[in-house]
Amino acid sequence: MTESFSVLANVLLRGATLFGRFCFIFVAAKYLPLDELGGYSLIAVTVGYALYLVGLDFYTYSTRQVIGSPESIQANLILNQFRVYLLSFALVSPVLITLFIYDFLNWQWAAYFYALLFTEHFSQEIVRLLVALGRPLKASVILFLRGAGWSYLVTILFFLDASPRNLETILQLWLASSALSLLVGLLWLPFVPWTKLFESLPERKWVLKGIKVALPFLASTLALRAIFTLDRYAIETLDGIAALDDPYYQRRN
Repeated sequence: MTESFSVLANVLLRGATLFGRFCFIFVAAKYLPLDELGGYSLIAVTVGYALYLVGLDFYTYSTRQVIGSPESIQANLILNQFRVYLLSFALVSPVLITLFIYDFLNWQWAAYFYALLFTEHFSQEIVRLLVALGRPLKASVILFLRGAGWSYLVTILFFLDASPRNLETILQLWLASSALSLLVGLLWLPFVPWTKLFESLPERKWVLKGIKVALPFLASTLALRAIFTLDRYAIETLDGIAALDDPYYQRRN
């Protein structure tokens, strides 16, 4: 594959990803009831914010360790990196359940929420690794599967048939695309012995050093993203979930 073709394919995939999400926004706004559209908006923004809580911005440290290392060492570093994420996911998940306990999110979508958080986060980290390892085209393919594959499917289904025009269909297709992107990503890192992921814990000193490096990045990221997340919860609390995507409300505010 020539470099020029790779660059062109990469640009096209990124463009197709953006276009797919653009189409989905208009189709969802047209066919979904306001309460379900608001529910999707709240789930999407919460998953997006929780990705940073689970990820700890640890990649800012671990990626630099991976780049330039021999493949055998890279495999061990990547396994340790994902062990950190598994531990983080286990610690953050009980905290996030308060969103359902206090009725910010509907218990009906709890299983989808946690499954999406898991697949989205691990797929995202694989994308970062592929970019760091000099495989941007493969990273773009995973981004397309994760970010737009389900958007196109939802758009087509909503146009063709009225019966699947609901939030559950969106979450099902989103989860399926996210899981597929994760599976493809794992297969595209064949030198990593993923079967050994649960055999041991990451080195304590390595983890603490990484967290120390990543913590300033995490703090600034969480502060910035909070601006775009907390306002959604404020709107839901004050005006109800349907107001999140009510065009009149958006104009009025």
